[in-house]
Amino acid sequence: MKFTNFLHLSSQTLFVSLSLLSSNTYAASAANIQVNHCSECGQVLIGAARLDFRGIYWTSYDAVSGLNLNTVAQTFGFTGDSLYLSDTPPIGKNPWTFNSPRRVSISNPYFGDNMNHFFAPFEGGEVTASHEYVILSPTDSKTVTVTGIGVPDGEISPAITLNVVTNQGSTQVPCGDANICQVPVTLKGAARFTITPTVDHSRFSELALAYPGLQEVKYVLVKLRVAEKDTQCSRGYLSFKDLGVGSNSFKESDYYHYLEGGGPSHTPDACTRNYSFLVSVNKSFQFQATNNRDTGQNGYAEYAFYVNGHYDPNTPDLSKWVDSWKVVQLGNHFPPVTGEPITPPVTETPTTPEEPVKSFCDDQSCVYPVSIDKAGFYVASVNLAPGSTEGFWGLSVNTSSGINAGGFNAGTVLRENGMEPGFVAFYLAKPEAVNMTVFEYSGQVPELLTLLERQDINTGVRTTEFGPQKMTSGQSAQTSVLDAGFYVASASSQAGNSRGRFGISLTGKNFTGGVNLGGSIDTYTGGNGEGFGAFYVTSPQEVRFTLLFGNSYPTRGAGVLTLDIYSQDAEGKRVLYWTNHP
Repeated sequence: MKFTNFLHLSSQTLFVSLSLLSSNTYAASAANIQVNHCSECGQVLIGAARLDFRGIYWTSYDAVSGLNLNTVAQTFGFTGDSLYLSDTPPIGKNPWTFNSPRRVSISNPYFGDNMNHFFAPFEGGEVTASHEYVILSPTDSKTVTVTGIGVPDGEISPAITLNVVTNQGSTQVPCGDANICQVPVTLKGAARFTITPTVDHSRFSELALAYPGLQEVKYVLVKLRVAEKDTQCSRGYLSFKDLGVGSNSFKESDYYHYLEGGGPSHTPDACTRNYSFLVSVNKSFQFQATNNRDTGQNGYAEYAFYVNGHYDPNTPDLSKWVDSWKVVQLGNHFPPVTGEPITPPVTETPTTPEEPVKSFCDDQSCVYPVSIDKAGFYVASVNLAPGSTEGFWGLSVNTSSGINAGGFNAGTVLRENGMEPGFVAFYLAKPEAVNMTVFEYSGQVPELLTLLERQDINTGVRTTEFGPQKMTSGQSAQTSVLDAGFYVASASSQAGNSRGRFGISLTGKNFTGGVNLGGSIDTYTGGNGEGFGAFYVTSPQEVRFTLLFGNSYPTRGAGVLTLDIYSQDAEGKRVLYWTNHP
């Protein structure tokens, strides 16, 4: 068995082994713990997991009594082919023992024994942790420092989503799209959940635009919190027995690991219990809850499934990450699920009959996915809703193809005396020179002060690439060749100028990802105070519009905004295509 493993070693590993055998020192030490996993693990989306296969590798034939891998970090851990604490090792094999994602161990490790390593952030920002890798008899250790950066997912429209389906026997419970669902269970009956993590690639493209180093989402850390409420629960007296269904799989393209040391058949003896699952995107796995005793007239057990970092079961906010979590409440005395299930409040915005679109709004933004059914030129027109206060606003336009063909046009109100600029932010995929043409519609700003800056996504520091340069309405300019990266073009009035309204046209061949624009808005400057973005769609696809207002810009954000999408023909004639208001 050991000789067979040796034959499958790579040439690089074989070289290492021969080097070790040719030396005069045969005693194993911590130097034989080969660390292949990341030390700087980079930018990972909250909820996702970076997985380094064979991240820790044992490179000695000399006997040691054990190898332990330990970490105290919540965002890093170990995963791989192993046995749980309650499992009996098969005869003739020497497997790893999985105590928890933070501690795995193996007795008498042999050359080539290895374990995977993961980084799975649950909050934004940089995190640093220390791992301790220890060998026993002789005792020696190695400390490894690792860092990583968690990138926030969208609270309103997250890139990582979770689908949870509840079945009783072969019958699917009609919870629909509800985030909270009450399901009746009979005494000794069971509910089985099928959980599938998915990725919205359009939304991920938006995030990758803002964070160019963001890593692709291949694996997701899914969490489950079970809490028995008003069931007279106590240790040894649980209303439900939990069961992980199905086998672990450690294939890179089909990964699933039940990350609790007791194993999938073990229910912790606690009224509140937590589970974790590391799983490939789009891979479904199952979990079952079996009723042991009556929950009482008002009691139930709450099964809250959620993407790591997308839901806090201790202080849940039902308005955030609505596509990334689901709560199923199981009780003996719930009525049959026949009507509309419970759902958190979501603003539904009227649309044209031809284009029914589900929208998401709060006090600072609205997201509108709009299906564009044919290629062509389109204009997004933004105005203040009746009775709304003027202020600052923003709009993000993201095509599902990730292409902004030819460039982008935008316009907005400019505050007097250079107080607030208007801007367009975009991403260049390849180096090129960009053409800029500016316009002023009110006649109140004779010369626009224009500027183009490159912004470092990680630090936010901007470097001037063009300007500041005074330009008159209709004047064009070309930048020098710009490197690939994120850029912000802006224009403002100058001291002594009245309030004005401007437009800017940016053209190039390598605009990709989303485009952001914004500035001030009112109801009268330049005719109507309208803000707009104009763009070309190369083929039928979904375009996601995100309006920013209110608390997105504390103390200066505009009130509620309307959004109208027009198609525009070659002669400039506009036809209303979609609207968010009657």
